[in-house]
Amino acid sequence: MLDRDGYRPNVGIILVNSRNEVFWGKRVREHSWQFPQGGIKRGESPEQAMYRELHEEVGLHPQHVRIVGRTRDWLRTVAVLLVGCPCALILATPTAMVAAMGGLARRGILVRGGAIIQQAAKVDAVVFDKTGTITEGKFEIIRVIANNGSEDDVLQLAAIAERGSDHVLARVIVDAARTRGLPLTAVEDARVLPGRGVECTHNGRTLRAGNAAFLAEHGIADTGALLDQADQLGATAVLVAEDSRLIGAIVLRDRIRQGAKKAIHQIDHHLDVHQVVMLTGDRRRAAEVIARELLIPHVEAELLPEQKLDRIRHLASHGHTVAMIGDGINDAPALAARLRAVLAADPFQPQIRQA
Repeated sequence: MLDRDGYRPNVGIILVNSRNEVFWGKRVREHSWQFPQGGIKRGESPEQAMYRELHEEVGLHPQHVRIVGRTRDWLRTVAVLLVGCPCALILATPTAMVAAMGGLARRGILVRGGAIIQQAAKVDAVVFDKTGTITEGKFEIIRVIANNGSEDDVLQLAAIAERGSDHVLARVIVDAARTRGLPLTAVEDARVLPGRGVECTHNGRTLRAGNAAFLAEHGIADTGALLDQADQLGATAVLVAEDSRLIGAIVLRDRIRQGAKKAIHQIDHHLDVHQVVMLTGDRRRAAEVIARELLIPHVEAELLPEQKLDRIRHLASHGHTVAMIGDGINDAPALAARLRAVLAADPFQPQIRQA
């Protein structure tokens, strides 16, 4: 109601005091307002008094204000507006959608159609992937643990196995090996197993790099000591094995994304969201450290991509409208299952297109 943007319309300010008396004020000069005697007359509602003051002071006489004042029924008011000016109402929704999508685009957020915005208003459960979403996805190697051989041997074999993967951990390991000048020789039968690790044939031996569950599937179970060292650092361990022999581990740590805690707090406390959940393939102890720091009430760890999808379907089957927020790596099935927001620096990466 104030002309704070430099405009000088013939309007003023409305005040409602503790007795529900409504007063209409006019600005007579800078920082000075005049409030004529008035208020709610006998038998008037606050809405009717406001309408009367507006009409008497500045001649405003909108029909919808009259209807609301008499009936206090917004549905009837909207019905009258729909009959009286259908074109404006028909154009209102697409105009609002275009404006919203434009505003989001200016913030670097791409939305594939107005239907996504409408669905977002119904979301009551938000699920976060951890790596690359809550965290920056910019890992650094903080320790190389050699179980057999030297640290360079462990790093070299891990990089040879990971060279064909586009996972963020694989890129960090390969770059570290190249920085040290370690040769990365050719391999055969390379396979990337999402949520597990990678395996290939190198010099006639089977080389594997991945998590403990992946190595356990192939009879390599003596990983507890290496994992405990990584857990104590609140970090992630990539285990390296050659045939049935555990070679060592690469320990990497990620940083929590700036603003993540504030964003999660706003979602949990200021939106009509009933559940905030973090899903991750990391070990439970490491995941709980992150969840406690960010005050995330629910965390599920050591999940494979298809298990993340099961969790999404479980929430949906209990009547929730779910938003899944991830980076498209190891969570593409879960992203595709529900309304989605993909957070990534490069929207043209293969995993983003897949999601």
